[in-house]
Amino acid sequence: MCREIIGDIEKAHLLHKLFVKRILENGLYFKQFFILEYIYENPDCNQADIAKHFHVSSATMTVSTQKLQKSGFIEKAVSENNLRCKCISLTEKGKSEVEKIRSAFDNYDRNTVFSGIDSAELEIFQKCLKKINRNMELAEGIKTSESHDDVISEIIGKLCKDN
Repeated sequence: MCREIIGDIEKAHLLHKLFVKRILENGLYFKQFFILEYIYENPDCNQADIAKHFHVSSATMTVSTQKLQKSGFIEKAVSENNLRCKCISLTEKGKSEVEKIRSAFDNYDRNTVFSGIDSAELEIFQKCLKKINRNMELAEGIKTSESHDDVISEIIGKLCKDN
């Protein structure tokens, strides 16, 4: 039964990836969307802030931000407080893309993924999934954290290191 459940989780993950592939346009990759979303939530952050958040090297983040800048999603400006530091902000194109993708996720989750599932079923499912995730986090050496965002950023960082 466990193998069957894992198979169902893998299937859901692959179906989700199909959805993500369909909604991401303009040559934007899923990992890049997380970077754009971080910048959206943290206006005028710098490259070091982003690298620290995603647990990746400055060099890795330099490559990612250069691609995003070249695609017109972000812009860099020299910091008034530190001439060696560049603040990163979203362009209008970047803001629009984040808002469009967030809206698509919200609609997909609400109207497709969780359609026909009542709140009691969702609560049980969430409790089980949290236990499964915690077991896998421990197996992968992910630090214990109360913050969902911290765990996600560490996982994304580990994935980025592999590419």
